[in-house]
Amino acid sequence: SMHTAFNLVNLLTALLLTNDMFATPLLLLAISSLATVRSDTHVVIVAGSNGYQNYRHQADVCHAYSVLRSNGIPADNIITLAYDDVANNEGNPFPGKLFNAVNGDDVYHDCVLDYTGGLCTMDTFFQVLHGNSSAQIPKVLKSNGNDNVFVVYTDHGAPGYVTFPAGTAMYASDL
Repeated sequence: SMHTAFNLVNLLTALLLTNDMFATPLLLLAISSLATVRSDTHVVIVAGSNGYQNYRHQADVCHAYSVLRSNGIPADNIITLAYDDVANNEGNPFPGKLFNAVNGDDVYHDCVLDYTGGLCTMDTFFQVLHGNSSAQIPKVLKSNGNDNVFVVYTDHGAPGYVTFPAGTAMYASDL
């Protein structure tokens, strides 16, 4: 609905403009607390980078997915975009695994990545947010005006824009 879209645009704009390294953990904490009370929570999680040098971004996506699932958010309500070139990268000393913390658990094995590789674009992101499903983009938000919609974006970014591992950058004015 328009109300949900308006709130989502405000949230995204705030995240784009602040680019605060503490935004992701705080957002996950807020989402987790809502999840114990409400079943109408939807989350889109994006890793805005690719390459082994950006390991943490894809690990953050999988960790967020794990936290949300363990706090009762249904898998159907979580949509992930991550290039998926880190877990099986030749530089990874633990092939097929990702860790979000030293001596932590593998967060990759139960992580469901909905859009990977060349589908990690601003266009896919917008199709997901607008609920525009297609053969190429089948899993999209199915929220309504009474639902809570959160976006978790992890990458470097900069004031006023964020990147996607494929395609073009997204600027605040694109919202």
